[in-house]
Amino acid sequence: MKEKQHVILLVDDNDSIRELLAQVFAKNGYLVKQACNASQAMSLFTPEVDLVITDLDMPDVNGMELTYRLKAKAPVPIAAITGLKFRGPKPFEAVLHKPVLPGVLLKTVKVLLERKELEKDSSSPV
Repeated sequence: MKEKQHVILLVDDNDSIRELLAQVFAKNGYLVKQACNASQAMSLFTPEVDLVITDLDMPDVNGMELTYRLKAKAPVPIAAITGLKFRGPKPFEAVLHKPVLPGVLLKTVKVLLERKELEKDSSSPV
């Protein structure tokens, strides 16, 4: 039986960064939905999305507010990518600082997806 291909929603207003990250994920077997802003991300967010990766510093609605909006719709793991110093409480499961090395990014994604599967398995009735 073929293993499920995970779907990542990638949100970044910088086209070149978003495209580069999408290529890294695609080369590693992930399906990628791309959004250039929070509004587009909300419209692309469906139950098939396994993980969201968002930039924090975006115009209009920033990544923090987007995270709250997405989590109000469904319990999805979210990783934030930022070039800014980030302190304080965070609504996401991981914070990655730019520049992000592809290996670190892929390992973080793998850990978050594995954690999601474990949580799903432990909450399922036997």
